[in-house]
Amino acid sequence: MVDAYKAMWKNYAKFSGRARRSEYWWVILAQTLISTAFSLINMVAGDSALGAVVNVVISVYGLATLIPMISLAVRRLHDIEKSGWWYLLNCIPCIGSIILIVFFCKEGTAGSNRYGDDPKVPNVVF
Repeated sequence: MVDAYKAMWKNYAKFSGRARRSEYWWVILAQTLISTAFSLINMVAGDSALGAVVNVVISVYGLATLIPMISLAVRRLHDIEKSGWWYLLNCIPCIGSIILIVFFCKEGTAGSNRYGDDPKVPNVVF
């Protein structure tokens, strides 16, 4: 999970290439855990000054992770040979998100595709 989260930051705005299912879902798990921790801290802090600080931290974190999460989703779509434009399905309430979840759960294209080499196959240089 830590490696996938580091890879998300390393590929901050890389919209080309492919991302494996495991890379995508480990980052989703990390984001869920971080968001849950922020929510719990926010509940405990309440309407105090600490609560206001926590709200600012949550907002900054959300903005900071917006681009890398979109780029990861686009690379995940590339792995199943779909254009990144499919990510705009999120604009369709409920149905769009369900379709994207199905896409993100699909196994990637075996071997190279038009978006790059298979991320499952290590690059061996002789």
